[in-house]
Amino acid sequence: MNPKSIKRCSGQTGPEHRLALSNAFDSWLSDLFDQAITSSKASSQDFALIAVGSYGRQELGPSSDLDLVLIHEEGVIPHEVAEKLWYPIWDEGIDLDHSVRSIPTAREVAAQDIKAFTGLLDIRCVAGNQELALELRNFILHDWRANAKKVLPQLSQLVIERRKTHGELFQLLEPNIKESYGGIRDAGILSHLGSTWLIDTPRTQWEVCKNFLLDVRDAMALSLSGDRLHMQ
Repeated sequence: MNPKSIKRCSGQTGPEHRLALSNAFDSWLSDLFDQAITSSKASSQDFALIAVGSYGRQELGPSSDLDLVLIHEEGVIPHEVAEKLWYPIWDEGIDLDHSVRSIPTAREVAAQDIKAFTGLLDIRCVAGNQELALELRNFILHDWRANAKKVLPQLSQLVIERRKTHGELFQLLEPNIKESYGGIRDAGILSHLGSTWLIDTPRTQWEVCKNFLLDVRDAMALSLSGDRLHMQ
């Protein structure tokens, strides 16, 4: 079953529907993972399938991509398991952002790419060896905090560039609700700032505002493509 066929239940709120969609994908991907492991004659203890980004936060909407990382133990050849996992997802026509990493490689990539780094801050284990996923999460959080003075200026620059490119959400007639300054992307950044332990997350209603924008995004996905809110 394609989990994207799930319909909104009567009376189900936006957050409840996003959680139900994420849980449905978890179940489906867990089955795919087990099949990939069995047919490859591999050990599930050598692998962990982790969700990152919006899927890691269980904020999937109707038009969301799946952001997945297949983590494997060092010395293990992961290609056969990866192929048997990714192809059924593509066959369902689901947009997939995927990578295959060992823990040292994942840390190296994060150290060189701020976007990859922040994505890994939202790690959630979907299937496989949970201890392996937890090990990666602990390393990533350690690296994020240890390098906060280096990564925060990079994060700030990303925000500045998006603000120039997409404008400020509250000032625009047709904002990009994800990329415009003050949009969904910036709600995630607030969480990343708090993870440094150097900055307090604002004691405001920002999470309520984020959920409202996510509800708008989900409603837009039923009739529009993209994240720009058009006046009509």
